[in-house]
Amino acid sequence: MADLTEYAGFSLEFDPSTLAVTSGDGLVFTRSTRLGRDLADVVCYPQQLHADRPAYMMDILQDVPEQGRAALEHYALTYSLVLLPPAQIGREFIKTTGHYHPPIPGTHLGYPEVYTQLYGKLLLALQRRSGNDPEQVMDYVIVEMTPGFVITIPPNYAHCLINPTGEPALMAGLYGKDFKPDYAMTRNRRGLAYYVLAGQQPDELEFLPNPCYPERPEIQWLQDLEGTSFAPDYPHQPVWAAFMRDPASFAFLTQAQAAAGKFPHWE
Repeated sequence: MADLTEYAGFSLEFDPSTLAVTSGDGLVFTRSTRLGRDLADVVCYPQQLHADRPAYMMDILQDVPEQGRAALEHYALTYSLVLLPPAQIGREFIKTTGHYHPPIPGTHLGYPEVYTQLYGKLLLALQRRSGNDPEQVMDYVIVEMTPGFVITIPPNYAHCLINPTGEPALMAGLYGKDFKPDYAMTRNRRGLAYYVLAGQQPDELEFLPNPCYPERPEIQWLQDLEGTSFAPDYPHQPVWAAFMRDPASFAFLTQAQAAAGKFPHWE
């Protein structure tokens, strides 16, 4: 068992061999499994999907001690874990479906989110669509997430997690609970602007352009978040622990005024 308490901010253990997650400190999660068929609209090689095989798992927070419950309810937030086992669909690495968030009511800002890595390594693919033309992709960013890494996902960015390794990877997100993800664009265009494939050499990655995008921005590898809109307010603290210490600093995730203050010039 791997003890992930240092990165989670609450008692959390993970068994890489069984993929079991064991939480403590009063946090209770329920697992939901996404199957191969759930990825059929967004993968590079749909003919190589196994429709009934588990693709990835979400452990959704169901119960929490009163202090945490009150803070989550006040800001209309929830917290979930996402687990990606090692797998490939053809040459494409296993990934989540990928989606945008709808706007916070009263703004043009899609709901932001905060991600943190708990175990293993994931790539986070992000692409921003234009506020004036939602069909236009403004930029495409790749971020490598390793344990302890924290990132803010700014408004209007689609986000997709990819496991390019031979071991399972576990991350967590803090986000609004009252909206539904917007899968329309990613499904209509069969995923994000690039597919991440295994290269010809070990540990080599290949980024294959998605032909459903007539125009694609250049790939940006983001290695330093400081000074960018992706930088978290508490970069060196577990997200859950930071939220419990200062819930109001996460109001921008769901509240229009706080979001507009954090992203004042955002398109």
